[in-house]
Amino acid sequence: MKQIIRIATDFTDIPGGALRTDGPYSGQEFREDLLMPALKSLSVVQVELDGTFGYPHAWLVEAFRGLGSYADNLFFISEEEPSLCDRIRAIMLEHNTPEAIALICECHDPAHTLQFQFNRQENEIWTEVYLRQHRSFFKRLRLAIKYLFRCRSIYGHWECFGMSRNSAVQLRKALDVYLKDTNPQPPPP
Repeated sequence: MKQIIRIATDFTDIPGGALRTDGPYSGQEFREDLLMPALKSLSVVQVELDGTFGYPHAWLVEAFRGLGSYADNLFFISEEEPSLCDRIRAIMLEHNTPEAIALICECHDPAHTLQFQFNRQENEIWTEVYLRQHRSFFKRLRLAIKYLFRCRSIYGHWECFGMSRNSAVQLRKALDVYLKDTNPQPPPP
């Protein structure tokens, strides 16, 4: 069975930013609410790209990244800008690996997150530890002043750092030792 998704009429004629947090009609919203349900329930999906006021690159990347496994079942049509179909195909294949992985603490608090971001151009992995977010302006101002005057927490200062290939190999070895020592059970079928 084949489903046709006309972005201009079925979604919006003015695509927004990449993520839902960027505002309405984001690439993430299109992907999660319209495209993925269609791909999972049908064998062939045709996406008609005409009739919009253009597509921000970030929107295209978020909407179509990592869909290389669906390449045989996902088709694009654009009479207004035929090269757009090729751009999207390239995005699907280029971004077929995750851009980032977020690990949440054992306490299951989403405010305790370790994130790995992959930079293919520089062949690096950037890691970032996220512990909490202060929404209050005054709390952020207080932290900024403390930082400027080098007032440090007894717990240190959390930042991000770039991980080289050698560091990634060391991390892999450490994780292999951890996984071997903890003898994890295989996931149930």
